[in-house]
Amino acid sequence: MESDLADVEKDRYLEVLSKHSIYKEYLYSLCDPVSDTVEGRNKFSLVKITNFIKRLTIDSKRGKRSYILPILISIDSHKTYLFDKIKEKFQNYVLFYIPICPLGVRIFYHVYNCLFEELGTAIFEQIDLTPYNEINNDAIKALFEYQQDNTRRYLIERWFCEDELNEQEMRELGLSTMISDDQNSLAIIKLICTSFENIVLFFFDDVELIYQKYGEKEGYKYGEKAEIEVLYALNTFFGEVKNTIIILPCFKESWKVLLKYSNNYFRNVLESSKIEFFDLEGLKRKIMKVMNFYWQENNIRPPENLFFPLNANLVENIFEQSQGSIKIFFNLYIGRIQEILSESIPFEDLD
Repeated sequence: MESDLADVEKDRYLEVLSKHSIYKEYLYSLCDPVSDTVEGRNKFSLVKITNFIKRLTIDSKRGKRSYILPILISIDSHKTYLFDKIKEKFQNYVLFYIPICPLGVRIFYHVYNCLFEELGTAIFEQIDLTPYNEINNDAIKALFEYQQDNTRRYLIERWFCEDELNEQEMRELGLSTMISDDQNSLAIIKLICTSFENIVLFFFDDVELIYQKYGEKEGYKYGEKAEIEVLYALNTFFGEVKNTIIILPCFKESWKVLLKYSNNYFRNVLESSKIEFFDLEGLKRKIMKVMNFYWQENNIRPPENLFFPLNANLVENIFEQSQGSIKIFFNLYIGRIQEILSESIPFEDLD
């Protein structure tokens, strides 16, 4: 009986769609032609981005190399959304959030600090120093000393924390440089990343805004210089730190500025790796709102599934078929509804 009732209700909804095709105009009203330029193609939904990152982790592990993934976004909330969702989807991976580097702080030391704040001194016990037959910098020397668990461990912890040590304490440790020196900070970062079995994910935030934010405080010549230095450091990080995926969110309007301050090699890497995030969940909400209005306008209670006669999975599949073109997406979306109404596709065959 319930099945018969459901069939009657389904037929009623299909009949309304057949008689009142205004729903097409409602849906097409959500299509922004400005965003559907040639550059606007290849938009990626969250599902596709997370699948893409999964493939990169496999490739990175197999090839023992790192990858960088610039993700173009439209609004600031997309950065938070992406970070939260990536963290949720990759719970078995270490994900480090790297905020904008403060003024006057060395870039590699800033990254090191982010790792150190998250992991604490316990990570120094996990680092495998077996491959290092030769001690070629103070960071590795300090790690060897630390792992021996000797009486100088407290002093070494202070060195790792960038506490100011006097000349006698530095001589006692046999060190002549500080952890904040680039060669030491970078060496520790590399060792930490290779100490994890899984690929390490980095989420570098606001990299494209450094020239602007520093420029407002210190003058734009300083801001431009800082942007160049940060991108140079990121290029070095990408080339030398193994076992990592670098996720680089960037506002679309700032993308060309970011490329402008990159060297030729890194510019090509960034340009060839970029993808554009599209908030498909936001589009789904708009579709549901429009269709809810459509059913009410036709004096019928809206169906529980506001994508009727399609469904949420089909919306995702159609978006992937459109390759990020919103115009093509709505053409396919409405075309699929019409196929159902003309019985070219049996309703029962939808998946």
